[in-house]
Amino acid sequence: MGSNQASVSFLTNLARGAFSLGACATVLNASMYTVDGGERAVIFDRLRGVLDKTVEEGTHFLVQWLQKPFIYDIRMKPHMFSSISGTKDLHIVNLTLRVLSKPKHARDFNIELVDVAILHLSYGAEFSRAAEQKQVAQQEAERSSYVVMKADQERCVVVIRAEGESEAAKLISEATATAGMGLIKLRRIEASRELRRV
Repeated sequence: MGSNQASVSFLTNLARGAFSLGACATVLNASMYTVDGGERAVIFDRLRGVLDKTVEEGTHFLVQWLQKPFIYDIRMKPHMFSSISGTKDLHIVNLTLRVLSKPKHARDFNIELVDVAILHLSYGAEFSRAAEQKQVAQQEAERSSYVVMKADQERCVVVIRAEGESEAAKLISEATATAGMGLIKLRRIEASRELRRV
């Protein structure tokens, strides 16, 4: 009977120890929390309010009932925005934007924009035709401006050439008046030499 009572006492003590160990493990487990990669935790303390310091990734301890973790995802997230709207000329424009953003500070709920990209931009057929016609008209205007400028340059060349020939004729007539016909004879000899070479 003594060994039976000893085994009952041993089993009772073992059950108490297992229960105590289980209770401690439960309290310890409830006092731990995990912050995964790409996340941050903000701790709310019942006595001090929201704590200023955010908690980095990893496994952390807290005081049960007094503190509670709020875990926020801080990874960049793409947000797609599509819009179909009209211009002041009543043409249809289809626009798709992608915005990469991440929370900047969990307490203030601000958003930091990392990247904004236009993924798709299309116009209606009428708008495309109008833009093409406008571009063609602009090219035609530039071409007309070039033709007018070229004509002005050619007119200037003709005027300058005529002035030069007039000045040359004036100089030749002055030279023949003062020196006689020797200059004209010299020009004839030079011209005949040039003809013989060819």
